[in-house]
Amino acid sequence: MSEVIVGRKGGGKGGGGGGGSSRSPVEAPDSLRSNQHVRVLHAISEGEISGITGAQQIFFDDVPLQNADGSYNFSGVGVDIRLGTQGQAYMPMTGLEAEQSVGVELKYGVAIERAITDTDVDATRVTISVPQLSEQNTTNGDTTGSTVAFRLEGKIGASAWFQLCDDIWVTGKTMSRTQFSYYVRLPVSGGLPRYIRATRLSSDSISGAIQNRTFFDSYTLLWDEKLRYPNTAMIGISIDAQQFSSIPRMAFQIHGIKVLVPSNYNTGTRAYTGSWDGTFVRAWTDNPAWIWYDMLTNTRYGLGGLLDSTLIDKYSLYSIAQYCDVLVPNGFGGWEPRFTCNIALTTQQDAWKLVNDMVSVFRAICFWAGGSLTAVQDAPHSSRYLFNNSNVVGGDFNYQSVASDQRFNVAAVTWNDPLQQYKQSVEIVERPELIAKWNRIQQSDVVAIGCTSRGQARRLGRWLLYAETEAVSFAVGADGALPLPGDIIDIADANRAGARNGGRLLAGSTASTLLLDAPIGLTGTGTVGVVMPDGSYAVVPATVGVGGTSITVSPPLASDPLATAPWVFSTPELETQKFRVISVSEGDDGTYAISGIAYDPDKFDQVEFGTPDVDNPTSIVNLGKPDAVGQLTFLESLYDTGTGLAAARLTVSWTPPPRAMRYQIEVKKPGGNWEYVTEINTPTIDFDSASSGLWSVRVTPKSVLGLTGPGSIQEYNAQALLAPPSALTGLRLDVISSVATLAWDAAPELDVKLGGSISIRHTRNTSANWDAALPLAEVAGRSTSSVVALLPGKYLARAVDSSGVGGPVTEVWSDAQVPLPTNVVLTITESPAFTGVAVNAAPSGGLLKMSGAGFIDDVTDIDAVLGEIDKFGGSLLSSTYSFTAPADLGYVYDCTLTADVVASLYDDGTYIDTITDFDALLGIDGDPPNGASLSLWVRTSDVVLPEVWSAWKPFVVGDYRARLFDFQLRGSVEQTTHWIDVSKLEVVIDMPDRIESGNDIEVPVGGLTVTYSPPFNASPAVSITAQNLAPGDWPDVSAKTATGFTVFIRNSSGVAQSGRSIDYISKGY
Repeated sequence: MSEVIVGRKGGGKGGGGGGGSSRSPVEAPDSLRSNQHVRVLHAISEGEISGITGAQQIFFDDVPLQNADGSYNFSGVGVDIRLGTQGQAYMPMTGLEAEQSVGVELKYGVAIERAITDTDVDATRVTISVPQLSEQNTTNGDTTGSTVAFRLEGKIGASAWFQLCDDIWVTGKTMSRTQFSYYVRLPVSGGLPRYIRATRLSSDSISGAIQNRTFFDSYTLLWDEKLRYPNTAMIGISIDAQQFSSIPRMAFQIHGIKVLVPSNYNTGTRAYTGSWDGTFVRAWTDNPAWIWYDMLTNTRYGLGGLLDSTLIDKYSLYSIAQYCDVLVPNGFGGWEPRFTCNIALTTQQDAWKLVNDMVSVFRAICFWAGGSLTAVQDAPHSSRYLFNNSNVVGGDFNYQSVASDQRFNVAAVTWNDPLQQYKQSVEIVERPELIAKWNRIQQSDVVAIGCTSRGQARRLGRWLLYAETEAVSFAVGADGALPLPGDIIDIADANRAGARNGGRLLAGSTASTLLLDAPIGLTGTGTVGVVMPDGSYAVVPATVGVGGTSITVSPPLASDPLATAPWVFSTPELETQKFRVISVSEGDDGTYAISGIAYDPDKFDQVEFGTPDVDNPTSIVNLGKPDAVGQLTFLESLYDTGTGLAAARLTVSWTPPPRAMRYQIEVKKPGGNWEYVTEINTPTIDFDSASSGLWSVRVTPKSVLGLTGPGSIQEYNAQALLAPPSALTGLRLDVISSVATLAWDAAPELDVKLGGSISIRHTRNTSANWDAALPLAEVAGRSTSSVVALLPGKYLARAVDSSGVGGPVTEVWSDAQVPLPTNVVLTITESPAFTGVAVNAAPSGGLLKMSGAGFIDDVTDIDAVLGEIDKFGGSLLSSTYSFTAPADLGYVYDCTLTADVVASLYDDGTYIDTITDFDALLGIDGDPPNGASLSLWVRTSDVVLPEVWSAWKPFVVGDYRARLFDFQLRGSVEQTTHWIDVSKLEVVIDMPDRIESGNDIEVPVGGLTVTYSPPFNASPAVSITAQNLAPGDWPDVSAKTATGFTVFIRNSSGVAQSGRSIDYISKGY
């Protein structure tokens, strides 16, 4: 590599010759400037950090140093990184400087060297100058820029010289003295003195028209400031100031501080292996639970100096961290961890506020309990305790709902977008059903702390919108000390439920039979929850006994419950209310006040997977029946299943009637029976994976207390996935050289994009329809183009959905002339003889004909069938033709294959004996030959004797690599009255141009033999450039073949010489 300094290229346009015209010489503007380098040291983080993954994570004014394709946006940039360890090496930054004058002109082949004897010198800055850099055109007098090159080298003592940097090329124009400085590090060991030298690589100018003298002006001794900055992560940047008008704004995308994580945790795979022994290691992670733990325990930048790590409940945090790492849908077709945190804390903040802000990242709260700091996460949990009217003070529960102006149907979540250099973006999340219900927008604005995922921002917004809006408060006796903030509790409030479904057990209750303190208001089978002697809460299947005074448990409880133990009974028609405890406080009278907020176990799937909102029945109070719903409206659509396929969705909606708060949905799907689906509280329902056919839907409204109104039934005939796609638009043929590309606008249907295809056919007949055309290509439904064989005639294309239903055909005509292949090595022509192996087909009259199923012995009246004897008995529906022999190229080569297949597809209403123009033949008397197919297949092998064949694949015009090629033609029709006749079948194998070369190869006196591997297909053209020749020497090239050549270097007497070398280029195919 070389360092290149390039100015703007100057020049002028010369005048033309002829009768008396004249012009003035033109001088290009100066384009060179003296260069300067800026070195900047950034303290980017507390240490130790994991680091920067590459130059793509370094930005100057928001432009990355390196692009994704590996190219660079800036040159001459130096980067030095320290990760922030205690014993890290210092960052080289210049302190003292001492310039040493040289002032000697650099001449070609004469190196200027200087010795450095000070052992403490760390680097040097070499200054080279050009008094003038220009070149004058001796013909027209124009003055333009020129080029000069030089090299900087160093050595230690008597050791060999080595380059200190890449060769330096200066290109441009200057009419005045211009200096260039180059910073180079000196070796730190190996003895003294240390030397530097400068050597001019360009020949000295011998013409006054070329001004490119160079001078070694000076070298400056540099001593570094050796400051290590322990525990501080740093990045040192050196930039060429010519590229910027001012020092650019620099930014870095880093993997930040290594924090304490469990010793059995793999931060890369997010896997926890085996049991955890409670120990930690340091590693980089974006799991917010372990970032929070490190912030609490770190003694340098966290609270570790004030908070003992033993006071933190690390085992509950372990479970929280595992929940954070679970992969969930990102909302855009992929998966990602449930919670991540990428944050830069750059200012001092209130400690307790920061602790709570950080714990909120993973949807948790923290509090002191039992002498330790505990985090409780809003995540799915089973109930830990129960309360009913019998174990609360006064038997009363107090409910409060969030005021209507504090309930939200839109969330605006601010997060940091990686695609925008982590600038803030706002993600809008809506609950359309609430917008429609309230007929207004009520928006909540929230900042997602440490969020760099759009999917996580959306989940936060959904979590806010699905947040529970009802709270409960009550007082209990000593039992109230059992639940802790974050615990889930069951509440059975007979006053709200409309039936008594909880109380206390009587003495004599056993593990299998529970004796109730009063008759229960429910019957049938459900589940019973009981507080066990150890304080745990057990929920098991149960059945209410006769009279409602006992409950039978099966299977039985683990032990007999205590007398007065609280119990609650739930059925599908009446479930307990669930709340999450948010506070427990002790009163002066020995009671405990408990507050909680409603807990919906279905909320998490609604937030993360978008599942429907299901309302669990917690009351059976009757307040009147609703009216029947209005007219049902049906709407069909498609959706992405996330599995790479589309599915049909049938949406049913209706106008809500008075007093209806919920709707029971029943459905009879095509070919099925009536079945219960669900109960919903919105006047619309989606049936996913809907099939085609007749649907019947029954919607039964229910009141707020569960009273049922009249059901409404309506039928609908759904097309679902059987609806045909629309016609392709924008079909066009683009031809570049011999490559043809058929392009079209993207198909709008989702079932074409997912699992569907674009089918392409071709015919030479302008009046031929789809069924008479030959298949050419089949590409994915998302495609908008396909490389096809360049053929004259008509190209036809249509979209085919994932169910195989094709849309209308779109056509485009081509009159392009097919260019001849450039390096044809083999043409395989099977027609008209067709001497290969035919199955259910036979050659006849220059055609390959599909065979009939009849036998001549079955003919009783030969005169009656004479006109169509070729087709007697009907076609055999499918046939194959294998080429006469595989094509052997002799070696494995890259080659291009094209094929020419001309065939006719027709109905037996036209007799084969009467056909004179096969290109014009279509279905005439009978049905058009729907479903006909004719395709060429290919398989390859790289070896012979024995051959190792690949699987058969549909032939596509394009590039292949193999030695052997075998071809097979396959035809099929769907009716015995349809036929295929092939009139032309040919494959052309063409090889691309190929170049072999070698440089600086010594030629011995016995000659040099160059062997190509693999050989060329034909003897290539060979070009020889000899080096180090004496006067009269000449290269003698002989034995030029496809496999190689031999070369001697001979003198003028024809005697072979040694000590010479050659470069060669062989071009062929």
